[in-house]
Amino acid sequence: MTIAMWQSFLGWSLVIHWGILILWVVFIKWMPSPIYKLHNYWVPITKQAFSMIHYGGIGLYKLLIIVFNLVPYCALMLVS
Repeated sequence: MTIAMWQSFLGWSLVIHWGILILWVVFIKWMPSPIYKLHNYWVPITKQAFSMIHYGGIGLYKLLIIVFNLVPYCALMLVS
């Protein structure tokens, strides 16, 4: 694969993952009660634990996007 193909792949991957992250944040921010009820139906969990898990997950997902998508994309942009 050429550098241009990797740049394109990482660029689209970045767009898709940021879209997923934004959707996740929007759902948790503006519809926390229905999402909590849905999760609580499957696994009994307190609201505090629910919030901690989701906000921790959002932070981890954002960090992984930066490390595995944004940094390689920027590095390839500097190379070409």
